[in-house]
Amino acid sequence: MKQPEQIASVISRIHENANRIILDELAAHGMEGLVPSHGGILSCLFFNDGLPMSEIAKKIHRKKNTITVLVEKLETYGYVTRVADSEDNRISLVYLTAKGKSIRGTFTMISDKLISSIYKGISKEEKLTLMNLLDRINENLSG
Repeated sequence: MKQPEQIASVISRIHENANRIILDELAAHGMEGLVPSHGGILSCLFFNDGLPMSEIAKKIHRKKNTITVLVEKLETYGYVTRVADSEDNRISLVYLTAKGKSIRGTFTMISDKLISSIYKGISKEEKLTLMNLLDRINENLSG
């Protein structure tokens, strides 16, 4: 039986396993160049296309320089494009391209499959308890 002191190790393994599932699914669907860390950006843009990188960073809780690197890779593979803001050309707005928009259904299917795998055999109450506990742990570590 796992000991409470193994929490960080268990969370790390969950993260590794989830990333493996996502990578396998992305490869199976021919989604070239995408990696799990692109998921937050794409999800954000599926619901709010044309956001500044700083806003994406805020919404998905990542640093702006990390978002810049990830967006550059998405742009290289043709999923997004950056356009200078007409009011402030120091700001880049990120838009999905036709290719980016076309993967939404597959992206959602992969996400749904992952969530289903994660919560297999877990009741609604247990899910809520788990999320509340993980949020508290995250707050404890965030300072």
